[in-house]
Amino acid sequence: MKKVLIIEDDKTLRENSTLFLKMNGFEAITACDGSEGIHLAIEHLPDIIICDIVMPKVNGYEVLKSLRNINATSLIPFIFLSGKSEKEDFRAGMKLGADDYLTKPFNYDELLQIIKLRLEKQEQLLRAAHEINRQQPNSASGETSPNIEFINSLNISKREIEVLELISKGFTNTEIAEKLFISPRTVDFHRSNLLVKTNSKNTAELITYAVKYRIIS
Repeated sequence: MKKVLIIEDDKTLRENSTLFLKMNGFEAITACDGSEGIHLAIEHLPDIIICDIVMPKVNGYEVLKSLRNINATSLIPFIFLSGKSEKEDFRAGMKLGADDYLTKPFNYDELLQIIKLRLEKQEQLLRAAHEINRQQPNSASGETSPNIEFINSLNISKREIEVLELISKGFTNTEIAEKLFISPRTVDFHRSNLLVKTNSKNTAELITYAVKYRIIS
């Protein structure tokens, strides 16, 4: 089940969006302001973020800037949701790295379409990164077995290898947790550790690194 983080200060819109997404097979997490949204994004590492622009404490632009500067959240698809429709606001959001922009009032079917499109593109990117690197020989003999010595030098545990293998196959944190009989929060912890240990900025870079250096086969 894909996880969607909704950052929106309008309670009615937040609750209606949550209900709609749950009815369509998504797990929904909500935040009522930008500050809480940043905290929940880091804690839960959602598959996609829907964020209003005009909010108390921290606005949507500041949320996006913060999350793009954090390794674990830098590649999460980000959709701006706002009552602003001026071209300047749209350009500002896209310049900061937003993946899409939806103006209020909106049609929920349109929201669903955008979410599915962005998730599909994200999965294509991860699959492509993994496939390209699998096709590249790692040594003169074309050896593809795990590089145990290198893995040990990075202090990567057996459990982290298991998590990494499933990440590379496109499984969500919730699915990985179910397969390994651990909590989603523990999966988040292992993912964050792997990003640090491999000096990777995002999940696609982590997979590329893992295949290139034969951390996974």
